[in-house]
Amino acid sequence: MSRMVDLLEKEAGFPLLKRSRNGVTPTADCLRLLPLLQELDRTAQRYAQMTAEIRGLEIGSVTVGTAYPVCYHWLADLVAAFGRCHPGIEIQILEGTSTRLAAALAEHRADFCIISRREGNFQWLPLLNDPMVVWVPPNSIWAGMDVFPVENLPPHPTSPLIREKT
Repeated sequence: MSRMVDLLEKEAGFPLLKRSRNGVTPTADCLRLLPLLQELDRTAQRYAQMTAEIRGLEIGSVTVGTAYPVCYHWLADLVAAFGRCHPGIEIQILEGTSTRLAAALAEHRADFCIISRREGNFQWLPLLNDPMVVWVPPNSIWAGMDVFPVENLPPHPTSPLIREKT
């Protein structure tokens, strides 16, 4: 690794890393180059995949992110089935919050994620439509109604839903 960094620094003509007793940190110039280096790495990976495909091989990696522990079992079954069909493809799973996983998508560190909707230039695909059910206490003004107006949901889960009937 040290030789690779030395070669990169010689090629660039300036230091990429600051070395100290506390470890190694990137220089400001290195941080400026980082997006370009990451794009070069992605291009090299695509090149390797395409040349393998031309030779009749299937190689590469897929990184899947999920923010929901409830999805782990379902996702594990999908990953196992995918792995049986595509043994040359490495599968990685990222766990985290929807916000962090959306950032991973934007930075090309993830290929797709199961997350709640976030701002960004993403393509969204709903996995399922889940009906919302509201339970209200018997003394609620909404007791006995067939439909609960969504705009009347409390702004926070700890907000009381009971209002006296008038």
